[in-house]
Amino acid sequence: MIAKDVLKMEDVGKPQSENFLISSLLLSPDIALPVIRKYLPHTEMFIEYANQLVYSTAIQLADKGQEIDLLSISSTTPALTVPKLTDYITNDNSMPTGSSINTKKLETHCQIVREAFLKREIYQKMVNNQGMSDILAHVAELERKGTDRFLDPKEIIAQVSAVV
Repeated sequence: MIAKDVLKMEDVGKPQSENFLISSLLLSPDIALPVIRKYLPHTEMFIEYANQLVYSTAIQLADKGQEIDLLSISSTTPALTVPKLTDYITNDNSMPTGSSINTKKLETHCQIVREAFLKREIYQKMVNNQGMSDILAHVAELERKGTDRFLDPKEIIAQVSAVV
């Protein structure tokens, strides 16, 4: 049984930070993509599937040396239409503008998304009734891959120990 007051599902998804990163990527890919790739090496670190698609497509385009913009993303991945992509930029006043995108803000939002990803991974292991040793082994594997760089190991142990 999981101590639900320690690890709540609303703590494991941070759509505002994800949307900030994707908006930044669409507005200033030259600034945003290197930072996001450094801290979020796997597309599944984003909880929202649409965010995974945008990020994955941007990586593919960058790896091919192609321009990353609304048209190239939508033509590469038809599910991502230009109107859907512009929603990232226009729907929320807390989203970045071209001039407000900086490395520090990107790193902060990457940190939030990484921590949420790790919490989702721990939560899933708990839900699947995996033992503490299995969970700690999984966390150790994520650490080797650089996936929990920002989550304090003491916090991880406290959350894993909450399994009753």
